[in-house]
Amino acid sequence: MTKKPAQVFHFDLFGKRDKKYNFLNENSIKSIDWNTLQPNEPNYFLVSKNYDNEVEYNVGFSTNNLFKIGSSGIKTERDSLVIQFTENELEIIANDLKNSNTDEFRNRHNISVDGRDWKLEFAKQDLLNDKYCLMKIHYRPFDFRFTFYTGKTKGFQAYPRKEVSSNFINNDNYGLIHLRQNNSNEEFVTLITNIMTEKGSLVCGNYYISPLY
Repeated sequence: MTKKPAQVFHFDLFGKRDKKYNFLNENSIKSIDWNTLQPNEPNYFLVSKNYDNEVEYNVGFSTNNLFKIGSSGIKTERDSLVIQFTENELEIIANDLKNSNTDEFRNRHNISVDGRDWKLEFAKQDLLNDKYCLMKIHYRPFDFRFTFYTGKTKGFQAYPRKEVSSNFINNDNYGLIHLRQNNSNEEFVTLITNIMTEKGSLVCGNYYISPLY
């Protein structure tokens, strides 16, 4: 014989402590006007839910329909040079780069050979233009460091993602760090940030950053 599921009742009591005490003193389990719940699998919510749009809700929607713009976070190609733990460390690196021969700087800081998207000379020239600003950057989960932001592609940073990063310069914006898609069984993780973001800010894969404004 199939067992029937248990009946589940729910009641919310709002207000200050004295009001709640008075209510409990004046009532019992039998006198309270309970709401009868119909918990459904797989979540079995123990509060009242409206399931009228459950199918549409479970389908979800693309973040492209929610945010006007979005992109993967900043890609430096040389994290050890471009991103530092402190403002002082970043200033020392930048001043050394601007005032040094690039070959000497490369040897002194053990910078690997140039690639297609980042060249040491381009990084130097980008800083020499003096059109950069010091920015706090969301580097890894709850790991905040510093970088110089110019907005120039293949400059100090390989891909600064200007269309998105520029919206965080004054720290008066918020953004959603998220995956655009998840084709695996891995847990879906999101974070909220108010500063510019590196592409590996959630470690697993290239996460996207979508600014609210």
